[in-house]
Parts: sequence; C-alpha cells; structure tokens
Amino acid sequence: MKTVFLLKHSHWITLDENLTSDETKLLGIYETKEKAEAAIEFYKTLPGFKDLPEGRFSFDECELNKNYWEEGFIAVNKMGDVFTDYDENFADADDFIDCIRRGCELEFSYNRKHYYVNPFGYRVSVMNVDDENSEIQYDTPREALNYPIGDKCLGDILQEMKIINRTL
Repeated sequence: MKTVFLLKHSHWITLDENLTSDETKLLGIYETKEKAEAAIEFYKTLPGFKDLPEGRFSFDECELNKNYWEEGFIAVNKMGDVFTDYDENFADADDFIDCIRRGCELEFSYNRKHYYVNPFGYRVSVMNVDDENSEIQYDTPREALNYPIGDKCLGDILQEMKIINRTL
C-alpha cells in the first residue's frame, strides 16, 4: 500500500455577522511525513500564511488509488444553507458512527463553542475551531465519541449540539 501526505492550510473567514466558513488550500503532496513537516516551515515564512496566526496547517496520510467520497456529498450554497434530508441531531451513537464512517464532515456548536469533525483516510479528527491545539485524531468514529467537551464528551452531547453543517 503506497501512501502520500497531503498538506493543507485552513483558516476561518467571516461571511457576515452570523456566518463563518473555513477556507482550505491544498499546498502540496509529499512522499514522507518529514517532507510535509519541512514544507510547513517554508510556508510559515510566506505572506498570508505568516499573517494568519489563527490559520492551521495540517496533513493527512492518504492511500493512493483509493476512493474517499463513495457516498457522494451534500451541496451547500454560498449563504451556508445545507440541502439535506437529515434530522438536525443524531439519533444515537450508532447514527453518528455510521455517518462518520461514510465520510460525513460535521460542524457544530455547543455551549457557544464551535467544533469540527473531519474523517480522513482511516482516522477521524475532532477539534474546537477556536483552539488549534485542541485537535485530537482518533482511529475510529466510536473512539471520537470520547473527545472532551467541557466536563462531558462528544458522545454525551449528540442530542444537545447545534449542527451548523453536515455533509451527509
């Protein structure tokens, strides 16, 4: 199995007083993790990247010749309206796990904090978007339910979260 490392940079932009969106740039594809890490240091010196301290570099290890969007996606217009047929919240932990396994990206808020769940490759990333050091990567969607949110964990708030965007 041959893998590569996709290097990205993301930051949040404000579209209006009620709507923000993430802007992600694919910066490069590298043979090794070390080359991707070296590229991050290079990009940190360039205009734009060095001017956005809230921006976030990340890289994903991806298997070559593998399909990652086999379930399709849900369209979102420029105002952030999501065209889906899902109920706002997950019915239970199994509903969340199934959605993430199918490649669902999830943006939600809880107690006035904004979170993002992103499956990539064989892992799941969960983070508070306002704290770049809060990202934790999990091997499975079930493990991601343990992500700490205040004195609770993600699995405890599935019925209480406010979903902002959900791709499936």
